[in-house]
Amino acid sequence: VKQFLEEQGITVMMTRENDDVPKNKREDMKKRVDFINEINPEIMVCIHQKKIRVIKYQERNICLVYIS
Repeated sequence: VKQFLEEQGITVMMTRENDDVPKNKREDMKKRVDFINEINPEIMVCIHQKKIRVIKYQERNICLVYIS
């Protein structure tokens, strides 16, 4: 999503770019909220994904993706 938006000329600022689980979730959230307030974006989008599982069937070129 980031790459696609940047290719459209949109400036993208990420609050987090990895899946590391913070030790103190409350403190992590506060840092991200402070960052968002500091940069004062025109729009803020939150994309959250809990779990993804991909099953590939190579002999038939089928890829099933389960997102929960």
